[in-house]
Amino acid sequence: MEMANYPVEIRAKMDISADDLIMAISLHKAELKSVEANTSRHFIDDGMLTLGSANLGDGKQTPTMSNIRYHVNSKTTVLANYTYQKENSGHFSGSNDPKFENKFALDIQSGDFTPLYHDWDVTTIDPESGKIELANRIIRDIVRIPTSTVTDISKTSVKMFIKQFPKLTASWGALVEHDAIFAEGSKLYNFNIRNNKAEYTIADIHNCENAEDASAKYTHIGDLEVCNHIYLHDEDNGGKTLVTNMNDAFVSQPLTTLDHDNAVGLILGWDGGRYLLAEFQEGETSGIVAFFIEDTNSEGESRIQRLPTSAPIKWTKDNVAGVDIIRLTLPEEANDFARNHSIKNKEVFIAEFDGGLRLGNVLLADTRLPFHPMSLNTVGRYSLLDALDN
Repeated sequence: MEMANYPVEIRAKMDISADDLIMAISLHKAELKSVEANTSRHFIDDGMLTLGSANLGDGKQTPTMSNIRYHVNSKTTVLANYTYQKENSGHFSGSNDPKFENKFALDIQSGDFTPLYHDWDVTTIDPESGKIELANRIIRDIVRIPTSTVTDISKTSVKMFIKQFPKLTASWGALVEHDAIFAEGSKLYNFNIRNNKAEYTIADIHNCENAEDASAKYTHIGDLEVCNHIYLHDEDNGGKTLVTNMNDAFVSQPLTTLDHDNAVGLILGWDGGRYLLAEFQEGETSGIVAFFIEDTNSEGESRIQRLPTSAPIKWTKDNVAGVDIIRLTLPEEANDFARNHSIKNKEVFIAEFDGGLRLGNVLLADTRLPFHPMSLNTVGRYSLLDALDN
């Protein structure tokens, strides 16, 4: 089909040139021919290579790579991280040091929140069936069970491949030559990953740099920290204040009037000037949660409206490995608001930790992870590296 025959709306929405659209369609057609892959063999033959970016400051980013490979003879799993060094003639510096994932996870064995690192050990592998399981080296109960599909991306555009991943555009995309193509034999693996047991994590969800009361907003373990805290909205008692005690999260008298400006609730999500408030009503082991949306107009005036839910929402008290938490399943009406911004899962918890209340995510057992990593085989990754304009 001639390029002019493609609908203008499609070309405009993709925001790419006619030539680029042809290359994008070629890549898309290749991906439609994906087949189930032998995931174990990929870890053995190539290693799982994931692409990323590192912040250099001043809004600049540089490419990074991480490879996890299983060595059959020694029965060991080797991690290698690489960071692009532009000032060193486009050299990638390597390291075997695992990277902190900017989150703390509850260790079910010890009952302690523990820094979570991108550091995995293959515990089960069957090259015939393709089955493979990996455990975190530090928190062994955190297990990943990956499966994958494979696509032959030979002679497709490297540039269009990178454009599929917005988080890579400012780093890899800025260096890839426009006309570069993947060499014959290049393959792309797309992963689905499941866990095996429930996981409780406290992640970096705010920006604490140069903030007032930064020490209270950070939660620390040793010399590591994540910016995670919860504000209470209470207009009659100081507006928005940091919550440090679990008892302060609850209200004895729920709001019953139509004057929602007097709503008292924890801020669980935000979108610019919009906030998701949750009114936790007191109870021994459970209680009702009412939701409100606070919106600020262009003149700085705020308005609070109740967020109706199709069914009553309850919080429940739970004790996991000796840690008291408050569990909550966000209503469907709040899912999109939260997921797009500060809350990554609909299952959340609140814990009192390191001098303040922290908002965490619960990943239920046998759940497919919300992100879908991709990996290139050895031929594909060398094609990518050859495509960099150093």
